[in-house]
Amino acid sequence: MNFKKINKVIRYFKDKEKFLFERKLRQIKNLNSFLEINGSYSVEINGIRFPIHCRNQSSSDVMVIKQIFDYVEYGILSSLIKLNNIDGSIIDLGANIGLTSIYFSNLFPEKNIFSVEPDSGNFNFLMKNSENYSNIIPINKAISEFPNTKFEIQTSFRDGLDWSRTVYKSNIGSIQGITIDQLIEFYDIKKICFIKIDVEGYEKYIFESKNLNFLNLTKLISVEVHEEIVSKDFIKKILIDYGFIIFETGELIVGIKKSLY
Repeated sequence: MNFKKINKVIRYFKDKEKFLFERKLRQIKNLNSFLEINGSYSVEINGIRFPIHCRNQSSSDVMVIKQIFDYVEYGILSSLIKLNNIDGSIIDLGANIGLTSIYFSNLFPEKNIFSVEPDSGNFNFLMKNSENYSNIIPINKAISEFPNTKFEIQTSFRDGLDWSRTVYKSNIGSIQGITIDQLIEFYDIKKICFIKIDVEGYEKYIFESKNLNFLNLTKLISVEVHEEIVSKDFIKKILIDYGFIIFETGELIVGIKKSLY
């Protein structure tokens, strides 16, 4: 067996994968520069204070970068905060590697941002990405409808990539659950300027619970609804019942408290 030729073939395919991945990075519209560091990448985005750390081609990170900073998925939410001068904290449920939190931190450095992410791989990069932002508080837990619940990660939801990580209850789970009420109490949150809920289907259980007091504190909300799990109409009705004006933008249901107008 010619190991020299085999190694050459392996190097060829690794180099090809790297080339294709870096081509994806160069397609980011707001890209300033990028640098490979030990198999992951440090990416500078125009208008963002600090470099973003992302994984290589095996992850969904580049797609998330494009979603947040090129397509500006939460641009309408940041505009609503500015136009209405909404005060209070921001809660990012399903923070992934922290890019939504970073987006809002760059616009609103005075606001505390609580970034909740259960998956350890995502959370490690959330920690790296938020270390220079004193107003981002990373929380490695799963959002839950009940206290004292344990979870495990499910990797088979949708495309199975990092942005599709969801959780399931497990008595022997290694991930501690936290309710939104517990989060509010522990961090002494008085007002919620904006809460983002993108928890890969677990929104069903949050909104099915009777414990929705957090909606009384919330001025602005976005929910990415995974319709194979729960219907948009179900989520919309609850938000309307709690005094929100509802509209849809892209994949998001957005609610604005009527009292703002």
